Amino acid sequence: MLRPGSNRHATFVTGCARLRYDFGQRGSRTGFSEREGGVRLRHRLSVPSPLLACGLLLSCLACSRPAKVVLDGIPGDVVAAFDRARAAPAADLRITSIADGAVIPRNHACPLIEWRADGTGDSVFLLELRSHRRALDVFLKGRRWQPEGREFERFLSGREVRIRVYRQAAAGVTASDTVRVAIAPRPLGDRIAFRVVQPLFNPTLPNAVEVFAFGRPRPARFVEFADTCVGCHVYGAASAFLNVKRGSERRLVSAQRTGDAVQLRGRDLGAFSFLALSPDGRHAAYVHAPVGDLVLKDTLVEPFDYPYSAADIHVLDTTTGATWPLAGASDPNVVEDMPAFSADGTRLIFSRYRMEETDGVKVIPGMALAELPFNEGRGGVAVPLAGTTAAGSWHYFARYSPDGRWISFCRGDGRNGIYARRSSDIYLMSVAGRRVMRLSLNAEGSMDSWHSWAADSHWLAFSSNREASGLTALYLAYVDDDGNASPPVKLVGFDAMKVNTPQFVPEALDLASLGDVAPFVEAVFETP
Repeated sequence: MLRPGSNRHATFVTGCARLRYDFGQRGSRTGFSEREGGVRLRHRLSVPSPLLACGLLLSCLACSRPAKVVLDGIPGDVVAAFDRARAAPAADLRITSIADGAVIPRNHACPLIEWRADGTGDSVFLLELRSHRRALDVFLKGRRWQPEGREFERFLSGREVRIRVYRQAAAGVTASDTVRVAIAPRPLGDRIAFRVVQPLFNPTLPNAVEVFAFGRPRPARFVEFADTCVGCHVYGAASAFLNVKRGSERRLVSAQRTGDAVQLRGRDLGAFSFLALSPDGRHAAYVHAPVGDLVLKDTLVEPFDYPYSAADIHVLDTTTGATWPLAGASDPNVVEDMPAFSADGTRLIFSRYRMEETDGVKVIPGMALAELPFNEGRGGVAVPLAGTTAAGSWHYFARYSPDGRWISFCRGDGRNGIYARRSSDIYLMSVAGRRVMRLSLNAEGSMDSWHSWAADSHWLAFSSNREASGLTALYLAYVDDDGNASPPVKLVGFDAMKVNTPQFVPEALDLASLGDVAPFVEAVFETP
C-alpha cells in the first residue's frame, strides 16, 4: 500500500521567497479573484509605495534564503551543487498529481505531489514551491512528496502556490513546467469516505472503507474485511449505511448515533445493490432484486461487465425497518437503477433502461435519466430528463448538488453495464435551464466516474484511472458558480489497490465515534 511522504532524516532551515516590487508605481494593488461561494470575488488591498517597499525590504532582510527539506540521505555537497539556473526544459519530467490551474481548499495542508521522470539512475530531484511570501525547496530521490508537518501550511495563507520539479543527473539538470495552484478562500470541512478494492474483482480478498480528511497526510481506516465485500456506502449527519456481501448473502449494515449512543443494525433486504439516503436520514432508496450476468475480465481498466436485465427501486424506513416498492420507479417492464435524493428530499433521480438480446447477446441500447416526486416514499409520476433520452447514449450515477442548482451525471458507453467504463465522463446539467456541459476535469481516454458533491456545492470528489498504471485514484476538483470545473488534484492513490465510490461525509459525523463495525458485521452473518 502506498504511503507517500515519509520525511526521513529531514533538516529544516528558515527562509523566505524572493519578492518583487515595481518602484515605478505610486502604489500597488494585489488581489484574488473569488466569487461569493467560489473563486471569483475580487478582494483588493491598496498600500502606499513607500510603506510597501519598506515592508518588502524588511521581509527580505529577515530571511534571505528559502526553507529547505533534505531527504533520502542526500549529502550537503550535492544540495549545494544543485544548479537549477542551468536547467533545460524536459518533456519527460512533469508533475502528475496536480494539474496547472487547480484549486485546493485552504485547509489542504498535506497535498500529494507526484511527478513522472523517465529513466532510472542516481537522479536527485529538487521540488520547488513558491508563493508571494513563502519558499520551500525539497531535495529527494523519489518521485513523490507529501508534507507531514507544517511545511505546506505556510503557503495556505496566500492566494497561490507555484510548484516545479528539477532533476539533476549525469546528463545535466532539467526542469518541469511550473504548475500554478490557487488556494480557495475557505477550508473544506467535509471528509471523503472511499472504498479500497482489489485491482481485479475478487470479493474474498481484503477490501476496506477509508476516510480522507484535509490536514492529515494519510486516510484513516473505517472498516476492513478479508472475505466480505463492502459495496455502496452512504452517510448522513449521524449515520453510516454499508451494503455488505459475504458469499451469496447480502446485508444492509447501519450505524446510527443518537446522543452518545450508537445503534448497530443488520437488515436482510434480499438481493439489492445501489443505495441512497434521504437528507433527514429517515428513508433509504435502494435497487431491489437486480438481475444480471457478471462477466469477469482480466483487465485493470474494465475488470468486469455487469449489465442488469431487471431491477426496481424500493424504499426502506430506517426507523421501522419497513420496505416497499417506490411508485413510479418500480415498473417490472424496465430497469430502474442508481437512485439519488435532492438536497431537500422532495425528489428522486434515477437511471431507467431496458435490456435487449440479439442472437444470444445481451446489451443495453441506451440509458436515460428520470426524476419523480418522492412524497415521503409514496412516489409519483417519473418524468424523463430532456437531453438524456437519445438512443445510443448512456446516463448514470446522477447526483443533485446540495444547493439544488445542478444535476451531475456520468455519460459513457454503458451497453455492457456502467461500472468502471473507460469511456465514462462527468457532466453537469443546470436544473433551471437544463443546459448540459461536459466538465473540463475529465481526462481523455480514461474513466472519470463515481462522483460526490461537498456540502457547499463547490467541490466534486471522483475516481479516475487516468494514470499509466490503470489503477483508479481519488481526485478533487473545484466547481464555480457558473458550473466551470478546475483541473483536478489527486488526493489518494495506492501502488496495488484501487480507489472508488467516494462519498463526502458530513462534517458533523465522526465515523471514528461509531466504533469498530467489523465485529458487528461478523455477528450479522453468523445470526440465522
